[in-house]
Amino acid sequence: MIFDIKSVFLDTVEQIKIDSLLEELLEFKNDPDPLLRLKGNGKEYSLKSGCKIIGFGKAILGMASYLINRIPQSIRCGVLSIPEGASEAGPSKRIVEACRGVHIKVCEGAKNNMPDENSFEACKTILKCIDQSTEDDLILVLISGGGSALLPHPVPGLSLEEKQDIIGKLSLGGADICELNFVRRQLSLVKGGGLAKYLYPAQVVVLILSDVIGDPLELIASGPTVPMTELKARSVLTKYGLLSDLPVPVQLSLEKKTVDEKHFQNIENILVGNNALVLTRANSLCSKLGCVIVKLSSRISGESSFVGGIFAQIVESIVGGNVNERLDLFKALDYTGNPILLNEAQEAFVKGKPIALLGGGETTVKVKGSGKGGRNQEMVLAFSVIASKFLLDSSLELKFLSCGTDGIDGPTDAAGAVVERGIWERVESMNIDPNTYLSKNDSYSFWNQIGGLVKTGHTGSNLMDLQILFMKRRS
Repeated sequence: MIFDIKSVFLDTVEQIKIDSLLEELLEFKNDPDPLLRLKGNGKEYSLKSGCKIIGFGKAILGMASYLINRIPQSIRCGVLSIPEGASEAGPSKRIVEACRGVHIKVCEGAKNNMPDENSFEACKTILKCIDQSTEDDLILVLISGGGSALLPHPVPGLSLEEKQDIIGKLSLGGADICELNFVRRQLSLVKGGGLAKYLYPAQVVVLILSDVIGDPLELIASGPTVPMTELKARSVLTKYGLLSDLPVPVQLSLEKKTVDEKHFQNIENILVGNNALVLTRANSLCSKLGCVIVKLSSRISGESSFVGGIFAQIVESIVGGNVNERLDLFKALDYTGNPILLNEAQEAFVKGKPIALLGGGETTVKVKGSGKGGRNQEMVLAFSVIASKFLLDSSLELKFLSCGTDGIDGPTDAAGAVVERGIWERVESMNIDPNTYLSKNDSYSFWNQIGGLVKTGHTGSNLMDLQILFMKRRS
């Protein structure tokens, strides 16, 4: 059976569509008045007076579409903040039109996943929508990855441009998503639980798609509806030498906690989907294709090129039959499973059976060059450089893919990249030096030339990244 690694990724994304996930969590009834029931805890909310819907993130249109289809008569008004260009695809266009039909305003901003004046205005519009809400109001809040950039509102004394400059420097310096969110939360009026102040005293149900390793709700979209319990912005800024870039009054405010606990008493935060779910779906698909599978971890983080190198060394350990001696490689990818499973995969490979190693999470790129690319494209390029001889080995079928489930990898139009022998052979025939592209962080240009880009457009999902490593000894 042919293992089409790109199709496995596309089918995985298809299986994490939002409708089925929400059906498992929500129930709408007329008893006799319309109401929303949470299946997890049985809590019920009246829809007799309708509800408001607000949201921000890369994947919220799918959640909005589900609610519009289920309770169109109950929606009073709403505001959604989505990435610039997210409404251009056919399905998204139709959802945006449906939103307008039920008085939900859709705003686009945060080009290249950075806060801008458009997303700032969207935030102001959201706050205006929920202003003067009472305890009799029901507000549904939709949150997914990208929400931080789509809900910017700097603290007094700090301009959006100044805050954007700080976050940009942190990102370029290699700060991970948790570090970025520590700073974003404390430099914002609405992040780090700040939005709760504006939602209070309404009844609030928050539907969350996680794009953060480990699913800490306080870090997803910088936790606008979750109490801020850790004040780490000062230490993060100090670590990267950026504390002095802030105005002195803002520096002094970093240790202050400004949100009252009572603002959270009517808020129900619900995790709808995460990266572990992505791996489960991919596991099922690979199993149907006859693979012996190892789910490595949904918590893979670190520098992209380093992680790509680890995957390449894993290939070498499996081919060389010394997995037991290189368990450190798997631990580097946060594998905590039974080593017996790794031995079983190695034995299956030796016997000519196909094996698939699955990973997920979110890595970072420390930008050193002026090229174009994303964390997934760079990971696959780093993998390919180190695993080059195995990719070209005619006795081995080797494929590696790393893609973002949102369909957008960095400031590019690709979800990520894929490599296999047929693609990598073009490097020599086209006389291209992959190391040059890697040193310039120019992975997009590299894969664009030799045909390894995976393009999906905005998928409507955003549950971090998926890595698939496929190996099979050729007979």
